[in-house]
Amino acid sequence: MQEAKTEIQELANIQEDSIAINVMNSKLLPKLFFDFYKKRPNVKIRQYVLPDKLAQQKLIFGDIDLMIVINPIVDQRIEWVPLFTEEIFLVVPKNHPLATKESVSLIEAKDEMFIVSETGQNFRATENHLFEKGGFTPKIAFEGEDLSIILQLVNEGKGISFIFQHSFLDTYLDNVKILKISNPVCFQTVGIAWNKNRKSSFVVNSFRDFAISFLKDSANKDFSN
Repeated sequence: MQEAKTEIQELANIQEDSIAINVMNSKLLPKLFFDFYKKRPNVKIRQYVLPDKLAQQKLIFGDIDLMIVINPIVDQRIEWVPLFTEEIFLVVPKNHPLATKESVSLIEAKDEMFIVSETGQNFRATENHLFEKGGFTPKIAFEGEDLSIILQLVNEGKGISFIFQHSFLDTYLDNVKILKISNPVCFQTVGIAWNKNRKSSFVVNSFRDFAISFLKDSANKDFSN
């Protein structure tokens, strides 16, 4: 009875409800937020792009409600549900010798200077996995938290890096070539996470369910195209 009363109160106060979510850069997200606003125009969404470790702490402490993040989060307090997989590409300056190709085997880049995510970032785990599958230890010129800065350094010819399929950051790069990696197969999984030990509001649960359905559907449509 008390739970039912609480849910009714949440529905009654829905105009004042809000969602705090940490996201990765993805071109799928603006339409997600826009379409949800059409359903619930009075809900306030607070969106962050925090370093993964900090975002995970805030998720555990209840400062944010949800995370859209790559790779499963290994923590018994957090539930992580996969949404879609996306391809990983190599990105090099236009004047780089590899830029004459459309696809490369990753081993061809073993002697290059890589610009990568900082240790502890979820995308760095993806990068490390790619290097391991590629069969070499990379030469690292720079590590950073912000993927936009990493890719701008590639744009300025300071090294090479990786970019994922649904990133919108490629639109800001005018001096790079994006190459398909033929070997190894390079994909990552994007998922949504929340604190399973914390009771979420009706609106947070509604957004989470909407996001799971929307992003799975959008990624499948994009893949089929």
